[in-house]
Amino acid sequence: MGEVQMDKNEKVITNHLADYCAYYSISNEALNDTDILNSVLSHQKTMDELIDGYSEMGQLNSEISNDFKGSEDEALLRLQIM
Repeated sequence: MGEVQMDKNEKVITNHLADYCAYYSISNEALNDTDILNSVLSHQKTMDELIDGYSEMGQLNSEISNDFKGSEDEALLRLQIM
């Protein structure tokens, strides 16, 4: 297995680097291994899309939850009265 030096121009250096490492259960230093780096890079676009999608959905889900909080509180109160 070869090793590569990463600099600011490497594609893998993105906003999601910590997310990649957490997902694959690897350290940042593991990306110095060419095989590991190539594997991460081969899935980078998909991972970026998933991360971005979940981030967007998280915000939307939070807004929906806030919209229904009042009715949920009312339902809970009615159940406690019964």
